[in-house]
Formats: sequence, structure tokens, C-alpha cells
Amino acid sequence: KKKKKKKKKKKKATDPTRMYAHGVMNGVVLGGGTGDSGVSSFGFKRPRKLGVSTRRPDHDASHVGGANAVEIDDQDGILYTAGRDGTIRGWDVERQPSLPPRCVAVLEGHAGWVNDLKAPRQSPGTLLSASSDRTVKAWRIGGDSDAHGAEGEPSQPRCVATMERHDDYVMALATPSRAGGREHFASGGLGADNVYLWDANVATNPIGVLKACGGDVASPSIARPLDGSKASVYALAMDGVGAVVAAGSTDAIVRVWDARDPSGCAKPAFKLKGHSDNVRSIAIDPSGRMCLTASSDRTLRLWDLGQRRCVQSLPGVHACAAWAARPADDSWHRAYSGGSDGRVYVTDLAHRRSSLLFQEKHGVLDLRVDARSGGKHVWTATMGTEVNKYRVDVTSGEHDAFGVAGSIGSNGSIGGRRRQSGGLIDRMSIDGGSHSHSHHHHGESGASMSMGGGSSPHGALWFSAGRSPRKSGGANPFASPSSSPFAASSAASARAAASHALPSVTIRGAAPIVQHAQLNDRVRVLAKDANGEVTLWDVTKCALVRTFAPGSVFEDVLAAINPIVAIPSWFTVDSRSGSLAITLSPSGAFAAEAYAQEMGVPGAIAETKINVGVQTIHALLRDWAARRAARAEDENDTRTAFYGYSAAHASDDHDPSKLDPCDDAGAFATPDPPPVLLCEHHGGASWVRVPVEGLRGGDDEEALMPEWIVDCASGRHPVPESAKASFFVNPDPDVETPLPCIQNARVTAPRVLQSRKVSAYVLQKLRVEAPGGARPEDCLSLTCNGAECDPNMSMATIAKFMWKRGDEVQLLYSWREGVPMPDGLGGDGLASG
Repeated sequence: KKKKKKKKKKKKATDPTRMYAHGVMNGVVLGGGTGDSGVSSFGFKRPRKLGVSTRRPDHDASHVGGANAVEIDDQDGILYTAGRDGTIRGWDVERQPSLPPRCVAVLEGHAGWVNDLKAPRQSPGTLLSASSDRTVKAWRIGGDSDAHGAEGEPSQPRCVATMERHDDYVMALATPSRAGGREHFASGGLGADNVYLWDANVATNPIGVLKACGGDVASPSIARPLDGSKASVYALAMDGVGAVVAAGSTDAIVRVWDARDPSGCAKPAFKLKGHSDNVRSIAIDPSGRMCLTASSDRTLRLWDLGQRRCVQSLPGVHACAAWAARPADDSWHRAYSGGSDGRVYVTDLAHRRSSLLFQEKHGVLDLRVDARSGGKHVWTATMGTEVNKYRVDVTSGEHDAFGVAGSIGSNGSIGGRRRQSGGLIDRMSIDGGSHSHSHHHHGESGASMSMGGGSSPHGALWFSAGRSPRKSGGANPFASPSSSPFAASSAASARAAASHALPSVTIRGAAPIVQHAQLNDRVRVLAKDANGEVTLWDVTKCALVRTFAPGSVFEDVLAAINPIVAIPSWFTVDSRSGSLAITLSPSGAFAAEAYAQEMGVPGAIAETKINVGVQTIHALLRDWAARRAARAEDENDTRTAFYGYSAAHASDDHDPSKLDPCDDAGAFATPDPPPVLLCEHHGGASWVRVPVEGLRGGDDEEALMPEWIVDCASGRHPVPESAKASFFVNPDPDVETPLPCIQNARVTAPRVLQSRKVSAYVLQKLRVEAPGGARPEDCLSLTCNGAECDPNMSMATIAKFMWKRGDEVQLLYSWREGVPMPDGLGGDGLASG
């Protein structure tokens, strides 16, 4: 039989609006809206979700949960931190050295953890960020004509582009390390084939993007994939001019691409193998000759990209996973590295000796050398809530201990090691100069390197950290760290006093929420942060309403305050950003109802019910809806749902009994301070973070929000009918004087119907009035499963906590003892009516 040829599936054309989500809102470039059909250009038909992020007012000047990365703007010395709360913050760390760092800028736009930051030297005044919301954003942080605001303060940075191409979290960015390099950058993330090379000029210029995209297919010059990565990428690096791109992935392989040739990006130019676990950090020297990697296999490795092999293996530095590694300067004489145990070491790359500099309380995620201080300080981002600055100078006596000073040779080798020609880097001629390949080979023992200046009040304890791989024979250069002869020295050094025990500057963050639970009333959420503080939050107010005494146990507090009530959950809650985030979707947002009188709506009658989700949405967007309606009237914009929107929707002068289910009953006040909205982008690929206080009523804001949210805020969304349940009401046969049976003993009513209303219904059917003006619940006793029902209990609560079965609830009624029974009511007969 002839084998049938498999037809290759044609790749769908990439929509340029998915790659670059342009559309300006208050100076922030955001995603575009849907067309007239209400369906996005990606065929995305599922209704989008809306998130609401709460925040404590005392956390406005700090990150919640700490930072994943740090970056320093070489222009003005502002330190930028990538927060796990979804924000990027700029810190003044130079103008007032005697005072704690002050937050001078807050960049809000990401809806997930910010994982990496880069300030490209070839584009001054620009900051790039990568996030778990699957986007890369470009921010204008300086260089404009209005670079400074009032009183000499720098103006707030603004987002100029949002780039969407990744299918999962974006974990790393890379830019050329020298000014004047190629104007492109790379991004890498989770999943296979998730490394992309972006044109920096087009990406940071919305007009250029729109011109370049034009048609249905994005221009290859805007963003092109670097294929061949078969695993998730956690680390990226470029050389000085952006000709070489290296990516470290979870399959323990470092892949290297030639970024100059578009056809050369179809697959890596070569691979570097030697690590046995995830490669977490990569650095390439400006000349593109050497590469430094740190891995979860507890080793550091120095690679010669020309020879395409490892020339230094350093398994004795860290006794745990190595997460970050950075050269001290462009000379690459020494390097700093941090591990999951919080220890940061300095390593002499020529002599393969290391010394413990300091130890953090948590694992070190990122290291950034402060070049503006002459390389004497380094900033750290950890798994904790603090960002610290440490001195990294060590004693000068180590020069005498290690022999004659040396350097990286001009051929890219350590201590004069010969580099083979013919490799990728040789063909690139990166710096445009000629390099000699006839250096004298000094041998391993003769290689030496200067550690640079600086002194410390403590004596530095140095220990052997690694060795060079041998060509043949001898010990295996890739042996596991546990078998390393230097492991004992490393452990001894770690127990010794560090060169710098305390940070010189600390930026403190707020403790993140680590545990939470919805209360049964589906309005309040109990939370506990990393410091053990237990707090209570009101979802309808988006605010903290109570803080419990120090030492309170979360489980005990929950059991004490959780009411016995059954209300369907109309939202989901998570704390991935360190703060509580509420998510609404049309499938569940309208599930909860309550009586207007119970919710405190003035002028409401006993029978009026309101939808909790609808009223919460109105409270969130009440001010914005009024501004949007006013703008639509001024511009005579008939396309918006707010055209003709009456101001009475947002006023207090209305009769609650005459309101439609989607109208604003004024049940909840507008949250103060305003929360932050998390809008799901068209296509579901990402989320957009939008502060409510920044909304001005524009049509771009309306397009950004989910369509059903806009309809609800304008009072036009069809609210589902009340959920109903059936139950039986019969006289209790076990009492001394049973009451008559009633007709229509099987009742179908809303699940929110209270027990007291059932008592009134029974009296009505019995054609009996409560004596002496008493309430119906004062005359009749309702029981379920032998227990008396509280008059305030709803039928849903009775079914869940008392009946506890899947079939219809059975209620029994009887006349209360001590209450005069009307004549002729007792007996086994059937009541008329």
C-alpha cells in the first residue's frame, strides 16, 4: 500500500493587533476593542472576565510580596524593581543617601508577576518588562521634552507598547550590553519555541508598528521566533552589539543563535551541554567570546563560545541551586553568584576561588551590579519582601595569595588559554577588530587574575571552587557537586563570617497574603499574610474592614465569624499577586441575591430583591459610567451603550421597588480608595491592569472592558431570574395539638426566601391572623429534621445546614406554646382557602 502523504497544516496568519496591542488610554497603550459583531478579530467568543485587585492604603509606597528582578537606569540612577504584585516601581536611591529610598514612580499595566526588567543601552529612556500575563511592555521613563514634572520631580513613566506573542509566562529579557548595539531585544518564556527577537524601534513606536503591520500578517522584521528551544526558557543574554543570543532552559542546555541573519534563526547555531538541571542565569561578555551560566545543578560554568565548550566548571561554589550570576564588570575578572539558600559569593574566575560576601534570608533571584558606584555595590532581589544593597569590596590581600595578576586574553581566553578558530564568534567579527590567535599558553597553574580594588573590615575567607575540564583522563570535570573535593571547603566558608553581613540600603516590601477563605455570606473574605496578621475584607467595598489581634489563629477566627448561611459563590478569589484579587465572569457573577432591606437600601420594601453582583459592578464603575454617559452625550456618540443613559441611574432619588434588575439601587458605596481593574484581553492571551481612578470615560476604556461589564454598568444586561427551589410544608404530627393541613403544600420559591416568609405563607393559607399584632414567626414554629428553623434562615441555608439531603426539603409547622391559638384552628381537618 502506498503511504499517504500527510498534508501540512498551513500556519494561521498572525494578527498584528495580537502582537502589538495598541490603543492609547490616558497615555497607556492598550488592546483594541471588538468590532460591530462583538466578536474579536481572533474569533474569541467566550465572554471575557473582569478582575478587581484590592490593596491596603498603607501599601501604596511599597511592593506587596517583594520583587523578582532589579534594573538601574544609567541616566538618572533610578532603581526599578519588578514586583510580584504586578507593578514596577522606581526608587530614588541617590539624591538623599542619608534617608531610606523613596518611591518616585509606579508603573501599572501588568496583570501578573513582573519577572524581568531591562533598560536597553541602545534606547535611552526606555524600560522593558516581561510578565506572567504573557506580555512584554515597553515604558517611556525619560528622554521626553517633559521629562520632569512639578518641583523638579521626574514625570511618571508611561507605557508605549504592549507586545503579545508568547503563549505562556514571559520569564526573561535580553538586550545588547553596550550602547550603539543593534536595536533589538529578545524575550523568552515557558513552553517550547517561546523565544522571540523584537525590533526595538518598531516595538516602542506605535505609529511605526501600525505602518509596519498594515495587513493581516505582521512583518518579519518586527518579531521573529528563534526556533529550536524544546523546553521552557528561564534565562537569556546578548553580547555587546546584539549579534549573539543565548538561552538557558529546563532541559539543561544552553542554545546560541546568530541574531544577525534572519535565516540563521530557524535553529540554534550550536548548543552548549554540561549542566544537569535547569539553567537559571546567563551572561555573555561584551565581546561575545565568553559565557557564564548558573544552574539548579549547583554549579557555575564558564564557556568559550568560540570553542563551543566549557572551559571552567565551578561545582564547589554553591551547596544548593545557583539562581543568579553576574560578572563584576566588563573585564570579567570576577563574578557574583547567588543561590536558593540566600548566599552570595564572589568568584575569582582565573584562580577558581570563591569567598562568601553576604547571606540573604531568602533565595536570591537576581543580582545587579551598581555601575554608578564604580561596581562597589550590588543590588539583590530575593524570594523575600526586601530589596537590598550590599558592599561587595573584599580585602586586597588576596592578590598576594594567588600569584601574578592576569586577565582575560584578547582572544577571549582565561589567563591566555588558546581559543580555537572557525567557531561562530570568529565568523561574526563582533567588535569589528582583528584578534590574534597566537598567544602563549601559560598553563593552568600560571593563570592569574586581579580581583580589583576595595577593602573590607572583615578578612575574606577564600576557598577553591572548581577546575578546568580535561580533554582526556583524570577526574570527570562534570561530576556532581556532592562528589566535589571542594564541597567541604564551601560548607566551611558558608559557616564563617561573611565579608559584609548587613545591607547598606534596604527597600522593604509588604507581607503578601498567603492564605484566604470566603465566608459563607459571600461578601467577606478572611485573609492571613506572611507575617501571620489575620484581616477581614469586604468584597463589595474592596476594602479592609477589620484587623484581628496579633497571634490570632486563622482557622479559629474563621470558625468563630463564619455565619451559618448558604449563598452561592458569585466570584472567585486568589492571592497570587500578594493581594486579594476578585474575578467576575458572566456565568457566576449574577448567582447571588439578597433582599434590598437587608442590604440597607433606603426606601426598599420587604419584597424587593437585588443582585449582589450587579450592585457591586455598579459601585465599582458608578463614577466612570456617569463620565462616560456625559461624554457620549457631548459627542453625540450613538454607538456606545451609554448614549441616552439617564443620570438617575447613579442618583439616590429613585424608588427601589420600581428598578429593573440591572439598575443601580445604590446598595453599595463607591470604593474608597478606588481599586485596580484587571481586564482580560481579547483572545484571552493576557490581562491588562487599569486603576479605576485613572478612568476618564473614553471610548477606548469601554472597548477595553468586557462587553457584559459595560452592559451591566449601563443598566442593559439581562440579569438571570432568581434561582428557585421546591419544598414541602406540612403540620407537625407529633405535637399535642396538630394544625390543619394547607392546600399547595409543595411550594416553589426563590432560594433566598426566608423562614419567616414561609410562616406568613402558612398563616395566610390557614386564613389566620397573628393575635395581638404579633409577627407570623412569633406564632408559628418551623422545624426541619427535628430542629427549629431560625426566622432569618433562607431556604438555601435550611437545605444545606439542616436538611442535608439531595431531595426536596420537608418543613413542619406547629403553633408555639404560650401563644393563644385562635378558636377552631386546632384539629386534623383541612384548613379552607
